[in-house]
Amino acid sequence: MRNIFLLLSGVGLMMTVVLSSGVCAADGFSGQLTLQDCLVRAQARSEMLRIQVGKQDEAAARLKQARGGVLPDVRFKVAKTLRDSAGNTVAGDQTDSRFAVTQPLFSGFRRVQGIDLAKSELTKENYNYADINRDVREQVIRAFYTLAAIDAVRVNIQTTAQSMSVRLKELGDRVRLGKSRDSEVLMTESQLAALYAQNEKSGGDRAGAVEAVSFLTDVPAAGLTVQDDHATIRELPAMTSFTEKLNNRADIQSAQQSLLSQSLRVGIVAGGLLPTLDFNGSWYTLRSGSLANSSWEALLSLDVPLFQGGIARGRVNEEKARLREAEQTVSLLTRAAGSLLRTRYEAAASSIKQATAYTDAFEKASKSYQMQLRDYQYGLVNNLDVIQALLSMLDVKQNMDTALIQVKLDKALLEEAVR
Repeated sequence: MRNIFLLLSGVGLMMTVVLSSGVCAADGFSGQLTLQDCLVRAQARSEMLRIQVGKQDEAAARLKQARGGVLPDVRFKVAKTLRDSAGNTVAGDQTDSRFAVTQPLFSGFRRVQGIDLAKSELTKENYNYADINRDVREQVIRAFYTLAAIDAVRVNIQTTAQSMSVRLKELGDRVRLGKSRDSEVLMTESQLAALYAQNEKSGGDRAGAVEAVSFLTDVPAAGLTVQDDHATIRELPAMTSFTEKLNNRADIQSAQQSLLSQSLRVGIVAGGLLPTLDFNGSWYTLRSGSLANSSWEALLSLDVPLFQGGIARGRVNEEKARLREAEQTVSLLTRAAGSLLRTRYEAAASSIKQATAYTDAFEKASKSYQMQLRDYQYGLVNNLDVIQALLSMLDVKQNMDTALIQVKLDKALLEEAVR
């Protein structure tokens, strides 16, 4: 079975803390953190999401600029000319003031495609936000269930240690009565010491897991506890319910928007091969010189590119090559997402089978332990048999609890695989 303690690779697990039901106090929060609490807090705290919000704002600003590019440019201009009159052969100082309008009429569709490109880039940034958000959620889910699994192990160890302590006290009484041997006491003390050592190690593991949750949620690590309030999962929905959502994954949608953006860039660059037509008009409020009585003027400007040494064609070919790259990126991401979905689905299905088997094994181990206790009272088995049954039950219980939490982890990651 996959080891759930490897889910947070790179996290330092060297500190020791005591398992407690402390109080978390951050932004007025008190009590235990559920998975939903952790997700909400992590999303509110994530710097990566805040950075992405800034990128969304930048894209929105570029869209506004692109839309402004198709509107007329209206200005009021004042010009004061100072010159030597050259012996009265030319006019001296002149002052002109006018309203000037520039309106692009045709630019090879580049301005319209520029607006579409800006829209596509804004949509892409929105999908990128969702993609980053999914990554944040997966980090939180892994951290949460790692801590929950460690807490379950510690409870099992401490419960078993309490049972062993009871056995040790009873053994001491039996030794004094001559019903048990000193070697049985020493064996029980050895097993109890080993449990204490496991408890200390799990305390160190818990400290690292708590720090991971604290970092993601911005809740102080001191006293942080989690509450797994999700019901036990017995079966998975059909695979088709997930594959139907696969194309809606944020990274695939983002890649498709990149493909659309690149196709628009091809059109924009290709538009450089077409003529451009602009209108320029002026209405004078004050005019000097020989044209003083003329109050307005208009100019239509046509620019037809004939030969640019192959530069424009080269740019078009370059953008087309990038378009092919974008197509391959969409294909790669789609195949990778499908593979990840199938892997996670099989992992979740396997975890459910393991959890079911371990649950059945625990029921049998628990019955065996109870029978060993009964037989011990009648002198049919010795204390070592009882301890062995107890430790066997602990081992199965730990595997069962870990498997049940692994199921929840795998199911949560499976749902994230189609976000």
